[in-house]
Amino acid sequence: MTDKPTLIGIAGPTCSGKSELAERLAARLGSADSAVLPMDAYYKDLSYLPADRRDEVNFDTPTAIDWPLLLRHVGRLADGRPVDRPVYDFATHTRRHRTEHVRPRRFIIIEGLFALWDRQLLKCLDCRVFVNAEDAMAMQRRVERDVSRRGRTAESVNEQYLATVEPMAKRYILPTRVRADVIVDGAGPVEEAVDRIASVVPHLSVGETLEAAMRDRASQAVRIELMDELIKRYGGRGRALPVRLWRKKYAWLAVVGGAKLAKRLIDVCGSLAMLILLSPLLVVVAALIKLTDRGPVLYWQQRVGKWGREFAFPKFRSMVVNAEQIKAELLTSSVHGDGRTFKMKKDPRVTWIGRIIRKLSIDELPQLWCVLAGRMSLVGPRPPLPGEVADYTLTDRRRLDVTPGLTCTWQVSGRADIAFPQQVELDVAYIQSHGLWVDIKLLVKTVPAVLLGRGAY
Repeated sequence: MTDKPTLIGIAGPTCSGKSELAERLAARLGSADSAVLPMDAYYKDLSYLPADRRDEVNFDTPTAIDWPLLLRHVGRLADGRPVDRPVYDFATHTRRHRTEHVRPRRFIIIEGLFALWDRQLLKCLDCRVFVNAEDAMAMQRRVERDVSRRGRTAESVNEQYLATVEPMAKRYILPTRVRADVIVDGAGPVEEAVDRIASVVPHLSVGETLEAAMRDRASQAVRIELMDELIKRYGGRGRALPVRLWRKKYAWLAVVGGAKLAKRLIDVCGSLAMLILLSPLLVVVAALIKLTDRGPVLYWQQRVGKWGREFAFPKFRSMVVNAEQIKAELLTSSVHGDGRTFKMKKDPRVTWIGRIIRKLSIDELPQLWCVLAGRMSLVGPRPPLPGEVADYTLTDRRRLDVTPGLTCTWQVSGRADIAFPQQVELDVAYIQSHGLWVDIKLLVKTVPAVLLGRGAY
């Protein structure tokens, strides 16, 4: 292999259908071009423990995985080198003496509970998939699997599921949904899930993803591969056709690449200029916050950016130090009744200086550093909290298709007065039609929106 393989991670709760999805996806990609690396094979060898104590080990936490070995094998496959993966005996919780030889392929599918949990593994993945599953369905499938394949009784499986599997899934597995590029329903048709994944996996040939391309015409990668496939199939039928196809391909690349470059230049120049020009104001605000209650000047949160990647998100602190602890008592007072976002008029947690900087959006200015660093843009959907994203529907997740921004359509149309469903509609409309001229108009509209302070509280 000369090209770097495409690594696909498939995570989800126990018995959600990950293994079947991985096998069907591998079949779609071609058995000669793909390999599945099951994380179940990388459970730690418990041969050092007495047999009667091995059942006491919790296998539903990330610590049960032999991460150094798994990451070493993933690294070797990514470098085009073969590995001998272990074979795990679930009856004895030990590794068998034999191994399975895995050769590097064009597509490597890593499937398991914690495929989206480890940060180092996440960095290796080109496509991240999460399989949703209802508890009742997962429990039934687990009983059937462990009784038939692992020699266990139905009673012991049920007991373990309620004691460790279900709570551990809520603690470690379900929160990783926000890191997925694609979320599929484990109870739905597997072929539909394969189609959805195929529409976003990089480097697939047109013959493999033509149906997905017709459904998602906004995909730049699919358009380019479609042109390549047309050139291969029809390039020998005269000189005019391949020339036109090549011209269209590189014209498309130039337009899309040029627009991205121009947007990034505007972000860098704009954020840098604002940080320099507004530095006196930033110093004064920081001093006033510090003098108010001696607490920290900045308030840091984890926010969710493009494709579910989390990043550190700073704001000038506008609330009392223990604001998060008080929030639970105020949830019923949110002006957004759907529970996915929290906004409250006359929030008692806000300090006197906080009311001023929130009204004028000065509390958002530290995020200019995120724009300069490339984690945010001047214009784009506002980055949500991980807890909010966990409750997103598939439609809501469209907001994560682009880099988040300081201002957006609903920010200049009423801000917090806009209900969450309307925020999503406005964000999706922006994603489908955004361009440099749209961004410039939104930046201009932001100035009066900030000065008037409508919807800011």
